[in-house]
Amino acid sequence: MLSVKLWREEWIMTNCKTCNRELEGEPHNKIQTFCSEICLDIAEEQNDGKVHNYRILPEYNRPQQLNSETALRYNKGKLAWGLVYWKALSFMVEVLMFGANKYAPNNWKKGMNKMKLLESMQRHINALFDGETHDEDSKLHHIGHVMCNCMFYAFYVLNPLTEIPYQIDGDSDRAALIETEYRHKTETVLIENVQK
Repeated sequence: MLSVKLWREEWIMTNCKTCNRELEGEPHNKIQTFCSEICLDIAEEQNDGKVHNYRILPEYNRPQQLNSETALRYNKGKLAWGLVYWKALSFMVEVLMFGANKYAPNNWKKGMNKMKLLESMQRHINALFDGETHDEDSKLHHIGHVMCNCMFYAFYVLNPLTEIPYQIDGDSDRAALIETEYRHKTETVLIENVQK
């Protein structure tokens, strides 16, 4: 147990050769260190598949044996999720949790209009331009609301049949009628497509 402790104390901080993220690793100037297989794949694409003598250190910093043979992976053309800074998404998740408590979980999937989402997004962006960082209602950062609206917009781009027509707020009965008629038309189209 003592030897393991001493061995861990010999580790030094190093950086991923692709994304430059700080990692804990062993001192060895001949080893190229990567934080994930995604970063390794990116490095291989940049170097025509020629990345030799490397080590992958996962987030929990578990040491792995250096191996001259590597598994084959074909990731060309796939999304590089390793490029996403996940901590930044916490702003969006906080707003989603606020919305789930205020309305219902996934309430935003029930039908929205993309123009309305852009208007909401613009209001939060305008507040940021004005120097206001946090929303008065939610007490959360405006950037989280912007990110939520972006995700909602993307949802309706990917699921266009769930989008409802644009309407001006203030006439809730008329808005409800429009929404009901639109949903009926959408369901009719879906049924006709299934029957074909």
